[in-house]
Amino acid sequence: MNKTALINALKTIGTEGFDGITSNGHTKSSAFASATNLEEEQAKKIYNELYRQKLISSKKKSEKLYVFTLTPAGAMRLLKAEVDEIKLQHNKKWDDSWHFVCFDFPKGKDKERLFFNRRLHKLGLHMMQRSLWVYPYPCIEEVMRIANYLNLGKHISYFEASKIDSLSEKKLQIHFNNIVI
Repeated sequence: MNKTALINALKTIGTEGFDGITSNGHTKSSAFASATNLEEEQAKKIYNELYRQKLISSKKKSEKLYVFTLTPAGAMRLLKAEVDEIKLQHNKKWDDSWHFVCFDFPKGKDKERLFFNRRLHKLGLHMMQRSLWVYPYPCIEEVMRIANYLNLGKHISYFEASKIDSLSEKKLQIHFNNIVI
């Protein structure tokens, strides 16, 4: 089963919020196909897989009317997919400010710490110390989306600095040589 197709179907259902998406069809699969703009055979496979994984539920409202909603597990899968798609945007010209992210997660949050560190690294931030990351462009919104997904936003600090020690400045300039202009 194509993971992208599953995520796209979750996105379609999730766009309507907690009320789900309502669709017409003679059968559940034809209604799901109509709701997701898929061919009926593919829609049936995707619906069955999402239902098997307990990511969506459906309810028959009338003879030809079905409502498809995300389950809590489906909402979490959708959130994770959105976090996986986060990319950092940056200006062509550097504003001479370094953007720092630091965090202090509570004990027992080792998996979350590992996930957070991996995401920051994947986004292109540079680890200066174990819980201190830096990037040459603003990134607070993207970082907070990841932290909030982990339910750890209150443990994040974000700050900008226009002056740092010369050794660190030199290391960062070398590290970000292809970004900092």
